[in-house]
Parts: sequence; C-alpha cells; structure tokens
Amino acid sequence: MSFSFQKPRTLLIDALGAPDQSGGMQLVAGEIIRNWPTNTSAGRTVVVGPSWIKKLVISNPNSIFIFWPNKNPILRIFGQMIFVPLVGVIFRAKSYLALNCVISPLLWGRDTTVIAHDWRHVMRPNEFSSFQLIYRRIWKSSAKHSQKIFAVSSKTSNETQQITGRADVVEWGLGGDHPAGWNVNQQELVDLENNILTFGLHTNKRPDLVISAFLLARQENLIPESSRLTVLGLNLENADPNMNQLAEQFPGTLYFPGFVDSAEYQNLMAGSRFSVLASSDEGYGLPVVESAYWGKRTLVSNDSGLKEIHGDLVIAVAPSVNDFSLGIASMWVMNKGLVINNKSWKQAAQELHDIVLQQQ
Repeated sequence: MSFSFQKPRTLLIDALGAPDQSGGMQLVAGEIIRNWPTNTSAGRTVVVGPSWIKKLVISNPNSIFIFWPNKNPILRIFGQMIFVPLVGVIFRAKSYLALNCVISPLLWGRDTTVIAHDWRHVMRPNEFSSFQLIYRRIWKSSAKHSQKIFAVSSKTSNETQQITGRADVVEWGLGGDHPAGWNVNQQELVDLENNILTFGLHTNKRPDLVISAFLLARQENLIPESSRLTVLGLNLENADPNMNQLAEQFPGTLYFPGFVDSAEYQNLMAGSRFSVLASSDEGYGLPVVESAYWGKRTLVSNDSGLKEIHGDLVIAVAPSVNDFSLGIASMWVMNKGLVINNKSWKQAAQELHDIVLQQQ
C-alpha cells in the first residue's frame, strides 16, 4: 500500500494597488475579494493588502490575510515588488493575481495574472506627476510579461492590445449590482432631488469645467435656483484658490464635502437628480453603472471613452462650458426610468477565478 501527499495549491492575490479612498480601484478590489468563490480549485487563497480589506478576506474560510501598508506610494511599490514575491515563497504560491497591472519582475515566468484598468498615463501623461508616471511605467512591462491579462472594458482591452502588442487580452466586464446592498436613507433621497453630483478626486475629472457649466446654466435660468452641485473628492485646502472663492461666493449652492463615508456616498448617488462625469479619459466609469442602477443616465464628456463603453447609459457632450451647460439643462428635465440588468460581482469574480486557475 502506498500513500501520496499533495500540498494544497495556493493562489496569492495582490490587493496593494487599491489604497483606501482610491475610488474605482478600491471598489473593484473589495468586490472581487468579497465575492471570491469559497469552493475553489486553489487549496487556499492568500491576500496581501491594506487593513481596510481584512474583514472581506477573513469572511472566506479558505483565505488568509497578510497585511502590508499601501497608502504611502513608496511602501506600495516595495510591497508589490519585494514583499508579495516573498509571501509567495513562504506560502509556496503556484499562481499570482494582481488586482491592478503590477507584477514584480521576480515573478516573471510564473503563473501570473494582471488586471488593466486604464492607460491614461500613456494617453494623457500631462495629467500625472513624475513619480506617478514612474510607478505606472511598471504597468506596461507587467502587462507584457504576465501570463494572463484582463481588461475591464472594451476600450481598455483595445488600448492594452495596442500598447503591449498582445492579442490574448481577456475583455472582462466588471460587476454592477453592488448598489443593491446599499442602505439608503429615504428622507435624504427626497432632500437630494435638486442636487447634481460630480467628482474632483483627480484633475482629469475636470471639476472646474462642471462648476462653470453649472453656474452658467443657473445664470441663464436653464435650471432652477434651488439646484445645487456637490463635488466629491475635492479637498478645498489643496485646491485652486478660485475654488475656495466660489465656495464662499455660492454657499448652499456649491458643496465641497471632500471624501465622504460610504453611507453619504450611497445617498448622494441614489438621491441626486443625475451625475456628471466630465473625465478626459476613463477605463470603465463605475459611477455610470451605479447611477444607471437608480434609473438615471450620466452626463459625460465625449473624449472620455465612456460612450464607447456604456452606450445609452450616458449622454456625451463636448468638453466645453457651453456644451456642458446645455447638457446639464437637458439632463435636468430628462425622465428617470432607465432599466438595466447589471452583471453581478459574483459572476465577475467567478469568471476571473476560473480563468486565473484554469491551468492548475
């Protein structure tokens, strides 16, 4: 009689590319981990990530959480380049999945998978600092050397193929059913019916364009005086002085809450009359599907690629104050009632899981 013992196969997931308050990157990482299959062909899953993701990891009985800080960019790069491969050696990982497009050269030649979210640093390098460009240059080499590569949209897939020369990019649509779990406050939704929501986390969101267009629409009586604009993610302490002047000039009309907690974000997205995403370039645009879940289209810029990605879920206009002002006026009277069937994050995580582990 003979006995054989096979060590459990281990998948290592690198979630260090999703710092807290990183917007879409954080949401994608969180939903993938939250919905990662418990019945997996990997004997165990090791997740290296920041503290905010720990509770999602430990809810999966087959997963192990390893902490590494990622708020500081230097620590994040060290973690992805050195610490993740080291953890892989300790746990004898057979496969690696990076939830962004960074894989350490120490892992080239191994069974690795990366996710390409966007190539904005290639298309619009002037929107990034020198340090950000250095970090993002790692994306191209990682995309070329990873065994498998996923892209979050058709637009990102096309760009990935052009930039890397790879023809095997997997176009992988993100989930969009997470608003079903939101616990929105019905009274706040009523109070927000005259609010317009936009974003100012990064310069490519062009909050100054949206603010100017909104104020012009009010000045021309295209929208009522009761209208209000909320700009999320823009910290007035670090903003252009003009932003502070506008906030003081239009109190109660322009609202700059900076970063908000999940509950406030969910109420704002669900209750606002509509959202404006004036980005110069997007890889996917999660606010579009979140707004669509609540029956509303999103006003976007026609140079963002969002029309290509989301079709009828958006209204696209030229990135000028006049065009956005007219767009805001049109959106104000547009009826709600958009009905869509968003792909579930459970399905998205399962698709990712199956391809990542198909060679094990």
